[in-house]
Amino acid sequence: MLLPTVTAFSREAALQRYGEAAVLMGWADASASTEAQSQALIEGLSALNQRLAVPSPAAFGIDRDAWFAALPTMAQQAQASGSPANNPRVPTLEEMEGLYAALWGNAGA
Repeated sequence: MLLPTVTAFSREAALQRYGEAAVLMGWADASASTEAQSQALIEGLSALNQRLAVPSPAAFGIDRDAWFAALPTMAQQAQASGSPANNPRVPTLEEMEGLYAALWGNAGA
């Protein structure tokens, strides 16, 4: 659910790597610009989420108010897990809350 959103967030910190990944996945042409390739990765991941029917939190049936009330806790738990440090662009707690908020109605957005 998070991969396209987090990839879009991190794109500027990993243009080359993300571009190479898109080419390897067959989602971008090797002759395209790194910018276009990295954008194709995000679009490919979003399409994959759609193809696999990965639901948004809303589609999964999570109450909207409960989701948004839990954003600070989810961000704190993510930070405590150490997972954000594996990202090319390490988000702040506030940025993590924004990433989770962006997922509400559209998984893979």
